[in-house]
Parts: sequence; structure tokens; C-alpha cells
Amino acid sequence: MRASPPGQASLSRLTTILFVIAAAGAASAPALAKPRVIPIAGGQVMVDGPPGYETVVVAKKNRRPSESTCDVRSGTYADLSAFFKKFRAAVRAGVNDRRRAQVVALVRFPFRLSSAAPKVYANAAELTAHYDEVFTPDVLKRVAAAEPAVVHCSGGAAMLGDGVVWAHTDAGVTAADTVNQ
Repeated sequence: MRASPPGQASLSRLTTILFVIAAAGAASAPALAKPRVIPIAGGQVMVDGPPGYETVVVAKKNRRPSESTCDVRSGTYADLSAFFKKFRAAVRAGVNDRRRAQVVALVRFPFRLSSAAPKVYANAAELTAHYDEVFTPDVLKRVAAAEPAVVHCSGGAAMLGDGVVWAHTDAGVTAADTVNQ
């Protein structure tokens, strides 16, 4: 009988043990829920997994699919997509003092502006005073055009559109953290 290279026999035994454990666990594990599929213009979003660890795959025609995981740090897909829908509706409604107040109410402080001249706003009064500098026509256009169902989570937050707005859920409250100009 030929001797196995060092470590191969133990690796083979470990593989067998892991296979048996996995098979036993699979036999007793509850059936997984079917992934949710959300149709969007030109494609679909598929959400799979339990809240707190959801895999989100965005598939659009003629584009490579993107995949991310919304975990307990970012929030659930349902909370984030509902928030982005509300945020986009507030922005789309037009610019007046009441609408500005609605948008600012959806923000968490400190709020960050990522731009050529980055800034941090400590409170609602400060952000309201600089609203037009933060929510420029380009930012408003990008938010209005974004699809709220297209959620991409990364680093404990989620982005709307091409990353124009980032938000996360904390203690059950979802709010915007950053605007990227």
C-alpha cells in the first residue's frame, strides 16, 4: 500500500466528517423560504435569506448582476427599500420649505456631505440652512431617477441609486447618513 502525502489522510477524514455533518444537518433543517423577486424596469431584484442577513441580487438587462448582503448593521431589505421610496418621494415632491423639512426629517445626524468640499452637519437647523448646497439640482435629479427597490448594502449601510444617498437602520429607525455629490 502506498503511503499518503503528509496531511492527506487527515484531510480526507475531515472531509468525510464534514460531509456527514452537513448531510445530517440538511436532513433535519427546515425548508428555506423561496427568494423574493421584485420586478424593476429592465430587470429584477432577488432577495434571499433571513432578515439581518439577506443577499440582494440586482439583475438588469445588458449589465452584470450585482450582489450584496444587507446585514444587521445596514438594516433589512424591506426597511431600506421602503425608506428609499419615502426619501425619493419627498425629494420628487418639489422644493419648498415644507418639502425641505420632510427631507431633513429623514436624515440622521451627524449628516455627511461627500463632495469636493466635504462637510458634516450636526443638526437639522444647520442642514436646513445649507439645504441647496447639499441637495443640488444634480443630486435631486439622481435621487428622483433612482429605483428604491435597487438596494446595495456595503459596510453597514445601503445606497440609493449610484450611491447618491447612503442610509442605515439603527434601533428600528432608517435614516440617511450621507449624500455624495
